[in-house]
Amino acid sequence: MQKTFIFFTCEHASNAIPSQYKHLFIRFANILSSHRGFDQGTKYLGQAFGKSLKAPVVYGKFSRLLIDLNRSPSHKSAFSEMTKTLSSDQRFEIKAKYHRPHWEKIEKIIDEKMAKGFTVLHIGVHSFTPVLYNEVRNADIGILYDSRRKKETSLAISWQKSLRNNSELRVRRNYPYLGMNDGLTTELRERYSENKYIGIEIEVNHALLKKPEQIKMIGKLLIKSLKENLP
Repeated sequence: MQKTFIFFTCEHASNAIPSQYKHLFIRFANILSSHRGFDQGTKYLGQAFGKSLKAPVVYGKFSRLLIDLNRSPSHKSAFSEMTKTLSSDQRFEIKAKYHRPHWEKIEKIIDEKMAKGFTVLHIGVHSFTPVLYNEVRNADIGILYDSRRKKETSLAISWQKSLRNNSELRVRRNYPYLGMNDGLTTELRERYSENKYIGIEIEVNHALLKKPEQIKMIGKLLIKSLKENLP
């Protein structure tokens, strides 16, 4: 039987800004501390996943408003309104210094484990705002995946069932975003076959992550249900 190696990433774990770019954000402190600046609670969820499953976790070190690590570097929304007006040389430098190392670190983990015969399960840990553009998101947890890939579909369905069986939470698949949208897992699917790479993103509603005890409870639930369905 083929072995499975699991690891986690938290692209939007931080809202920090490198010192050389802080002047761009002087007037945007409120935005930096909001859902636009980072995914609240994901750093702690990532730590819980890593500790419980003895798995590596790769964290984004800077705010998505500098450059979004969950967007391909050429995507139109990779840079925010604070950074997209920088010169092409400055944007190239940001890509090289902050975006590329994150992706390369992840690719190195995958390549090394695949070379040893593992199938790699990569879970990206994210959170979402309950209301966006005056639209209420009707979910507590979302599981994002590529429905064309059998292993991802199977895990997403079984994980959803376990979460529903163990809680009253509203758990939806490919909501509030589609798992095939531009992003890290989508790019990695282009590079690795579906038999060797399984890419899932978990999205947790911010309303469930306001207090440490809430984060702890959600973490335990996600970990328990994931363990029940690991390939």
